[in-house]
Amino acid sequence: MQTGKRTPWRDWSEWQGVYELLNSRREQALARLEQWKQRGTLPVVVECTRLLLAVSQSVTGNCNFAGLEDRESARLMLGMCVIRVVNQVTDLHQKSKNAIPVSAVAELISLPGYIVDLRHTATHGDLPSLFLLEKAVRDLYSYLITSYWTVQWSQLQQREAELEAKLQKYVKKAKHTTEGDVLMKTAAEAFKQVDTLQHYKACLPVKLLSLYPVLAEESWAPLVAHFHTHIKGLAEMCVEAALQRVGREAEGLAEVKGMVEAIVAVAGGIQIPLTHAVKRLFTLQNTNEDAYELTSFLLDSGVFPHSAAEGIREIHNTAFVSPTEVGAKEETEVSPEQMKTWTRVKYWSAKEIGSCTPSHS
Repeated sequence: MQTGKRTPWRDWSEWQGVYELLNSRREQALARLEQWKQRGTLPVVVECTRLLLAVSQSVTGNCNFAGLEDRESARLMLGMCVIRVVNQVTDLHQKSKNAIPVSAVAELISLPGYIVDLRHTATHGDLPSLFLLEKAVRDLYSYLITSYWTVQWSQLQQREAELEAKLQKYVKKAKHTTEGDVLMKTAAEAFKQVDTLQHYKACLPVKLLSLYPVLAEESWAPLVAHFHTHIKGLAEMCVEAALQRVGREAEGLAEVKGMVEAIVAVAGGIQIPLTHAVKRLFTLQNTNEDAYELTSFLLDSGVFPHSAAEGIREIHNTAFVSPTEVGAKEETEVSPEQMKTWTRVKYWSAKEIGSCTPSHS
């Protein structure tokens, strides 16, 4: 598994999504690989995968390496693709000062020998037949899927299984004690290899949230605090993952409110970006008391960008309807200036304002 390198995919969850497409919907996989290439240089094997899919699409109109027409332009494109892929894959294994013959490297990495011979012929002799070139391209694609993509995927699955086992060990301990110091020590011992924690970053938020209903909040919080200390941005990812659970009609918001409040409480100083899930919370605050109270908590915790916090607070205040006497409500009017402020922030529906009636027991 690659570690410690800048990659064009945001996290390993995104990488796994492309891996699944490579096995089922290759046109979509190629589109994602092209997006990665726009972000930066692709690792060699990933670039070779993109080349094979791209040449298939150029020659056949699809990414299934089928339907080729026997014309010289197609043979030229396929031949060049085979040369480039073989050269790049074998160059990865040229470790000594003196270059090793490509055939020797190919044997070492189990690359089919006929493909190396085909590369030599395409470089120095006549173009091979379309049948052989088509077979070589298909076999190269299968080779890359087997030797890199599937191996990497298996390692990710193994790491995720290890993570799950460690989390369950923590759960077992947490069911016998709620002492914060003991649980923090348990978390530190279970997840003491800080470098490997980075590989869990993509799947951790969902896994941590799934443990919230299982553990008492005082047992869940130390685990979140430990990961927040060692993985930059994890607390923000957990808040985002929690808010994404909220539907348009605020289903499940009461539990989400508890999660978010616990995360922010143990991970002081975090900054929450104004994502779609956060904006939905703001819209719901006028019709849902939990949304209103959670927005109040987040505002008081100072988690929003300073540039937007003032506008959020102004409009949040207009969502409050103060009770005057039994059975009566006094709706707060929204001034044009306030609406102008909110419009500038761009995540409020004007027709919603003034309908929230939080209880005061």
